[in-house]
Amino acid sequence: MVNYQKNPTVSVGLVKILNAYANRRGIDFKKVARFCDFDIGILNNGEARVSSTFFESMWLRIVFLSKDPYPGLNFGRQMAKHYPGGSILFTMMMNCATIENALQVFVRYHRIMADIIQPQFQKTRELTHLSWEISTPKIHNRSHLSEALLCTYYSILNFLSQGELTLIKVCFTHAAPSDPADMNEYQRVFNAPILCSNINLMHLFIAILHKGIL
Repeated sequence: MVNYQKNPTVSVGLVKILNAYANRRGIDFKKVARFCDFDIGILNNGEARVSSTFFESMWLRIVFLSKDPYPGLNFGRQMAKHYPGGSILFTMMMNCATIENALQVFVRYHRIMADIIQPQFQKTRELTHLSWEISTPKIHNRSHLSEALLCTYYSILNFLSQGELTLIKVCFTHAAPSDPADMNEYQRVFNAPILCSNINLMHLFIAILHKGIL
């Protein structure tokens, strides 16, 4: 179980990714920051931590303004673009011998940094399950968050496996979209069966964990 902390935070890097996502959607991030009483100057401090409350309020404001039909998936794509480009965490993962070692580093890093999002992975016989816990009961586990996290997991693992990742299925807690075209978008992103009204999980074959990282 995750140890709940009084003041959960996110990295300033995650806020920068949110900034990039807002820019791609044509939204003035500075205006959003002012609306949410957030000091944008903190983005100049690469080691800063940002209150999860500020992050959530800015995220919800940007989702509202963007009218993005797939905010979680698209923000997840934005996060995935960030990792190979200059993330200390991703560099550590790339220096691991196997994908399993990289996932262990991924989980341990978020524990040490006391991030509000705590990744988890479990092995059961021939399968591996990727999920997460949220380190405070106050944050809202919205569908956008589930989509963004699983999209990021998938993109990172697919990069580490040199495009050889095959998912068994992807599960979301939220209900299935009413429009079949929306479900097609989920399947296009993950290239796997999608189950809704379930537990937020990504299922993959355990063999991928033993793959070496070049």
